[in-house]
Amino acid sequence: MAEIWARYECDFLTGDRLLGFPLGARWLYVELWAYAHKQRRQVIRRPTNKWLADHFGLQRHPIAEYLQELDDDGLIILTDTTIELPGLRKKHGRYNYKDGGSIFAAQDNAKAKKKSDSPESLRGKVKTSKKKKASEDAKKETTGTVANRLVQYFHDTYKEKRGTKYRVVGARDMAIFKKLLQADSEEKIKAAIDKFFLLNGDRYLTEQGYSVPAFKTRFQYLIEKVDSDGARAPVGSKAERLKP
Repeated sequence: MAEIWARYECDFLTGDRLLGFPLGARWLYVELWAYAHKQRRQVIRRPTNKWLADHFGLQRHPIAEYLQELDDDGLIILTDTTIELPGLRKKHGRYNYKDGGSIFAAQDNAKAKKKSDSPESLRGKVKTSKKKKASEDAKKETTGTVANRLVQYFHDTYKEKRGTKYRVVGARDMAIFKKLLQADSEEKIKAAIDKFFLLNGDRYLTEQGYSVPAFKTRFQYLIEKVDSDGARAPVGSKAERLKP
């Protein structure tokens, strides 16, 4: 399947964002994308490195390194048990990823519609569906809005500390901050960003630069510092103004 996928999605293998990766990492990414799409899931269970090597035609020993590189860049979100491919559901919006089996959601809804439904019951179902969708959209918009503010805060802090503009990679940076927001608040993440730009003598940052993926690799250390020092409110915030 990946061979067919690569033919139509050649930007995965030749786009500017991926050219810096080894060929094996690029192939692993397109294989993961095709595998997840086939399952109709943006988040899949994490296979073993041996399974990935055997099924995707790769050497086993660099698999862990490839996964970490893709995770650091935000192309995938890696945990001990899952792999998420940000943007998969959005890119293939005509497919239904909710139940993992249906292809066209509109067709499924039409098949599921009962002929015996009365106009009154249909109106009730429409109202309930609209309320549920509005609630889900509001929640999604809230997370997206906060993540967007964090991207802007990172950009502004970078410009202040480094003297140049930060090159934002929208989908990647948003995906990383959305993931971090699942565990910590906006204010704590902002405090961690402030501490991130105070790190000196870090060889990795010297080589890779102060980017959102690099911030993610240091996040656990930074958030522990925030917790130990007490989360400092960003300058200009309400909490900062109320300080005695």
